[in-house]
Order: sequence, then structure tokens, then C-alpha cells
Amino acid sequence: MTVRTQSAAHAGSDTGEPERIYRRDELTAVTGYGIDRIYQLVDEGSFPRPIPLGKRAVGWLSSEVREWQLQRIAERDAKAAA
Repeated sequence: MTVRTQSAAHAGSDTGEPERIYRRDELTAVTGYGIDRIYQLVDEGSFPRPIPLGKRAVGWLSSEVREWQLQRIAERDAKAAA
């Protein structure tokens, strides 16, 4: 499975919510995953890649994380319907 990414110009426009950048602590709270698992999913290509914010800082676009969550929900619903 691949994760579709959006350009910054279009990010967040699907929901009408302003684009946010999740830092590590907020990302783990939103996903329920620890940071090690998140990076494992990134390496597997099944979670959005972080964006560099500085020399030692990264973040994740809220629209990409939300899209990832919606994909999980769709997969769950497809399995329930089968």
C-alpha cells in the first residue's frame, strides 16, 4: 500500500481544516503508535514521511496523517462488509 501525499498548496483543503504540522508527541497521541513504530511504518512505505523543519526537527502534515487514518477505516469497513 502506498500513501498519497498532497502538496502544501492543497493540503487540508478536503476537510476545510487548516493545515497543521504534528510534532512527535502530538503524532503519537493522534495515532496511538509509539515513535519507533511510526518510523517502521514510514520505512515500509505505509505511513506518511516526515517533513524536515530544521536541523534536528521533523513534523508530519495533519492532512496526510488524516488521510492515513481514513485509509485504515476504509480497510476495516471493507473487511467487515466481506
